[in-house]
Amino acid sequence: TPIYNKSRVLYGLSQAREAIRDKEYGLLVEGYMDLITLHQAGFINVVASSGTALTVEQIQLLGRYTKRITLVYDADSAGSKATLRGGDLVLEQDIDVRVAELPAGEDPDSFIRKHGGQAFQALLDGAASFLDFRAAQLQASGMFSTPEGKARAIRSLVETVSRMRDELKRTFSIKRLAEQYDIYESVLFRELESILGKQQQPVRSSERPVPRATEAGRPAATQQSEPSGGIPP
Repeated sequence: TPIYNKSRVLYGLSQAREAIRDKEYGLLVEGYMDLITLHQAGFINVVASSGTALTVEQIQLLGRYTKRITLVYDADSAGSKATLRGGDLVLEQDIDVRVAELPAGEDPDSFIRKHGGQAFQALLDGAASFLDFRAAQLQASGMFSTPEGKARAIRSLVETVSRMRDELKRTFSIKRLAEQYDIYESVLFRELESILGKQQQPVRSSERPVPRATEAGRPAATQQSEPSGGIPP
């Protein structure tokens, strides 16, 4: 409704925002009960996406209070897909994102009830960068078992790097991938430049507006058309 749009709010934000500022990072979970159980266990810097797919509006809202987010999603196939999609969206908003991976079949609510707050804190302390989480997922799927699969996997990781707005972060991430998978940096940088070029979609010279002649022989004012995708050249 005009009063409440689930995709534009974060459950628990009003209670969590000061703790998020104090700890300088926020926890993001999927459901109401996950959040409530974490609060009861003393984890106050947590918000929930209300059981919906994470949206850009929600990330921007959380980004008002922190530039570091840790995703703690359910440890099932749906949760893994949500983590991958959410991590990419967070990176695009120039926010650092880590992933605290739960044991198979667990969600934050069930994990806290079974193992307690100290065990959950240990998971948070061991949270992996989103790039490392993505690499582990690809490794577990068997993508690195063949040269063709490895090429697709590395290209997928470079696509994740391309979502980072900060050029320094992109550079260090590419260097790390080169060391980790024994690939020339120059090869990965060329792949990155290719992906970034496709994302920017610059206007081709044939598409640029040509000034129209007026009766006085002077060019008329023209309006520069925006490149495809709405991204400035």
